[in-house]
Amino acid sequence: MKTKVKNSPAPYKNFNGKFIDTIYQVICEGRLPLSVEGVMRRGIDAIAGGGNDDISFAKNLFTGDAIAYHPDGRAKLVLDAGRLRRLSSKDRLSNGSLALNNGSFEMLDAQELSREQLEAYAPNKTLRFEEAIFNPLLASLARNPRLLVSYLDLPMFGDIGVYICPPPERAIMVPWMLNTKGKLAVVGFNDIESENSNVIGVLPNTLEHIAFV
Repeated sequence: MKTKVKNSPAPYKNFNGKFIDTIYQVICEGRLPLSVEGVMRRGIDAIAGGGNDDISFAKNLFTGDAIAYHPDGRAKLVLDAGRLRRLSSKDRLSNGSLALNNGSFEMLDAQELSREQLEAYAPNKTLRFEEAIFNPLLASLARNPRLLVSYLDLPMFGDIGVYICPPPERAIMVPWMLNTKGKLAVVGFNDIESENSNVIGVLPNTLEHIAFV
């Protein structure tokens, strides 16, 4: 009698739909939303393997990293945001963003930026390659300067856009989103109820260490 071999689940899987719904599906399958760093590593690996149609180059690619905005102009870069992983339809939204409770912004253990720093790093316009590789905000999201250079040097990217939203009326949090069609756009404002978001769910034991120079 032959023993049936159980197929192992794919280490990476794309989830499409409303972010507020897809993030729940990702967590229910025992996966984690891929970070900006993870997307960069996956993209470099895909190109090295000869494929530029990988899921890491999807449009409206929402990540597991977030940015929190305060009404006074401050912001925090929240890597691997646990609050996003607990997102549900019961949460209060504000203009398509997760509304933070009073005091929640201050409690976030994350890199804080003043409005002046944020506008300098994310001027809501395209950056040349030479500007982008030294951009402190992009470096923080990449978590490794060599990884950032390797990713931005991929052949499908030209100019790089970095976009943020104005100070909100109340404290909010949104996931960082990447658009890689045409040019690379790193977007810190988006609608988590958008119907056409993509989230890459990765198994926790998946190795994401990609050789890059």
